[in-house]
Amino acid sequence: MNPTARSNYALEIIEWRHLDKYSLSTYIFTSSCAIRFLIYPFNFVKSRLQLQKQNTVYKGVRHALVHIIRNEGLRGLYKGFLMTVPQNVAPLIYCNAYEKTRELLKLHLGLSSDKLVSSLADKFISFISQRGTVSLLTQIIFVPTDITSQYMIIYNNPSVFIGEAHHAAVLNYIHRNKAKLSSRPAFQILRALYHVDGYRGFFRGYIASTALGMSAGSIFWTIYYTCLENIRWCRRKFLHSLLGYEKEGHPYFLLDQGAAAATSSIVATTLTNPLEILRLRAQVQRASYADTIKTMWIDERYRIITKGLLPRIINSCIYATATMMVYETLKKICVLPEYQGQVMW
Repeated sequence: MNPTARSNYALEIIEWRHLDKYSLSTYIFTSSCAIRFLIYPFNFVKSRLQLQKQNTVYKGVRHALVHIIRNEGLRGLYKGFLMTVPQNVAPLIYCNAYEKTRELLKLHLGLSSDKLVSSLADKFISFISQRGTVSLLTQIIFVPTDITSQYMIIYNNPSVFIGEAHHAAVLNYIHRNKAKLSSRPAFQILRALYHVDGYRGFFRGYIASTALGMSAGSIFWTIYYTCLENIRWCRRKFLHSLLGYEKEGHPYFLLDQGAAAATSSIVATTLTNPLEILRLRAQVQRASYADTIKTMWIDERYRIITKGLLPRIINSCIYATATMMVYETLKKICVLPEYQGQVMW
């Protein structure tokens, strides 16, 4: 196709071959880091609320935020953040898998309908997410970084979050050997984890973490597509005249995706909250799964359903919504130079 013909051709669907892969990967990683940076304080507060016994330290989200800022400053809300940066590789895996799947479906199977190709690619990614294929891979990155980050979150006041004294072997090692260790808490924790448990210490709670990822992914994608269809039906039925758009692919579809992502994220987060507490306590308090479940029930009873739920909902809802809405915009920014004049904004 010559340049003149290309300029008159609207690029409604941006495909893998249209993209500058390096730029897209860079933008996805950077935007994911930025989103996680903004919402990390909610993850910090969530972890402390879920690790404490009942309400022994904080009475709620507001009390936790005020107390932490007053005693540790705003920087205190970002303890352990740098250890979670490698987790931003996960969106790259999802996005590359999605775009490559679209390319395979269209070019190698001869499918010509863009709507059908996108739908099948979406379904395939949701299928492998539900079956845990992606979760098994990403947890290899998530578990070690999560464990280190969580120890940094409780580093200054471990006794109220660890529970039984004999579960504090990692932090006890740090206190006994502080003179020999690095001055940086992250390196102290890494050294202590390896000394106490070997390589296994970096993957404590892997089963619970993988189960959480599989469960949350399955619930999210199931709710997402159902919700997306209903939102689009309602918009076409009741808001068409107000919005003034009728064609497929108009800008409000982005809002549809954002609303569906927010709704499905809230549902998935709420239903998996007890499993999140189990994962967190198993990794930090170092008891067996059976003992952890027993302690959770004795200490919290039915509060395990709502303990730390609000900051976790805010954290996951913002991340899921922003990721869904930002991705399509990034694709438009990262098209190859010869296609830039054809992008529909």
